[in-house]
This record gives sequence, structure tokens and C-alpha cells, in this order.
Amino acid sequence: MSSDRSTEFRRLDGSPVMGPGPVLIPTVSTNGLGYEFVRCRFDGRYDTIYIHQLCAIADGADPHDVFGDACHTYHRCPIPWLNTPENIGVVAHWRHQDKDHREELPVSGSGD
Repeated sequence: MSSDRSTEFRRLDGSPVMGPGPVLIPTVSTNGLGYEFVRCRFDGRYDTIYIHQLCAIADGADPHDVFGDACHTYHRCPIPWLNTPENIGVVAHWRHQDKDHREELPVSGSGD
């Protein structure tokens, strides 16, 4: 493995999978606001997913809602590193602007 933490994919028979470039091994980090995320790189493009998004899906939220444009995944208690099922919610973007939604909406689901 090289010093840039890149690796290559291999098939089950051990032969390398030819691709457009190195893959950065996923890393877990925290952004400046305290939100934990996982990031990896393939072909010069970075993909990022936040831990609270994964927690919402693990608790039953629809991934299309979590990653779609219509909904927002948020922390009920505004502690960004408190990624527990009880503290994660998925709501429609328009509902997320409503400050009262934190107490009344389910922890996961479509946010209807």
C-alpha cells in the first residue's frame, strides 16, 4: 500500500480490477461544526456521507428520503456528534424550517 493510503480493487481470483485511478481508503472525520462523516475518493472525486445519515437508515428511514432533495436528516438535540436513533430525524425540507418539528416528528421515516 502506498503512502497516500490508496489501494486497488481485486477480484475474487486475485486479479486486479482495472479502473481509472486509485481509491482512497475511507476515512472518518469531523467537520468544523462537529458532524462526523466518512469520505472516500475514486478517480479524483470525493464522496462524503454523514454518520447521522447512516444512523437514520439503520433505524428504518428510507435512503431515498435521507439522500434525496426533498428531505433533511437532522439531530433532534443539536449536539452534532450525538448520533443515536433517538436523536436523529428525517423531515421534509420545508418542515425543517419549523422550530417546533423537533418534538413532534418521528425519529425516522419519510417526514410526512
